Amino acid sequence: MPIPFREVVRTIDIGPITTDDEPVELRVEVLHEPGASPPYTARVWRRAAILLHPVDEPDPDELDEFRIFVEDEAFADEEFGGESVEAVTEAIRDRIEAVYYLPH
Repeated sequence: MPIPFREVVRTIDIGPITTDDEPVELRVEVLHEPGASPPYTARVWRRAAILLHPVDEPDPDELDEFRIFVEDEAFADEEFGGESVEAVTEAIRDRIEAVYYLPH
């Protein structure tokens, strides 16, 4: 059985999007898997901040902030697929606009 390989063919950074809480920054990765049906899919990530206390820091209030991408829960159960990069990008755009109530 062949091992499926997907290549990230486009990365799109979106935001910040204003929300009632804090602004949201997203990253969309469009992937291509030759021979798959559909051949193009996408993943949606959200930029998140984590605060860590360094173990060698004597001040208990001293925290280091790191920015990472985590899979966005609003899109985690959805599958975006299409026959082209543009088709997947348009589907993602429509869904992001619906989730965050953005006008066209």
